[in-house]
Order: sequence, then C-alpha cells, then structure tokens
Amino acid sequence: PGPPKEGGGGGAGLEALIEPLCVLLYDALRPRFIQLSRLDDLAELVDILQHEVLGEQLGRRGDAVAPLRPMLGRTLADVRH
Repeated sequence: PGPPKEGGGGGAGLEALIEPLCVLLYDALRPRFIQLSRLDDLAELVDILQHEVLGEQLGRRGDAVAPLRPMLGRTLADVRH
C-alpha cells in the first residue's frame, strides 16, 4: 500500500505513533521543569508554552499536531504549579 492520500483519514494511525513519543518527551522534560526555581524563568516558560507553542505554533498547524496538545497542556499545568 502506498502512503496515505491527503485527507484520507490517516490521523488515527499517526496519533497512535505520536502519543508514545509525547509520553517519552514529557517524561524527559518534566524533571527539568520541576528543577526551575526562579520565578522569572517559570513565568517566561509559561508565556512561551501558552502563547507561542500552544497558541501560535499549534494553531497554525491544526490537526496535524493535535496529538501534541495533551502533552503540552500537562507540561503547562506542571510549570504553573
């Protein structure tokens, strides 16, 4: 079979591949975020995640990066906490 055709509904398969990678990325990055103690660093990270990554970057790419949203949302919640 060839590659999925554009608009062919291959999103579920892609999501199944990306989700475990997101978990690995989250598990690797979370300890680094937890170690941050300076409020300026934390505030800057929240701003970057919320506005630049979740807002602008994911907004531009739409459904293609939808599987990343839950991981980034959890990361943002961890940094805010």
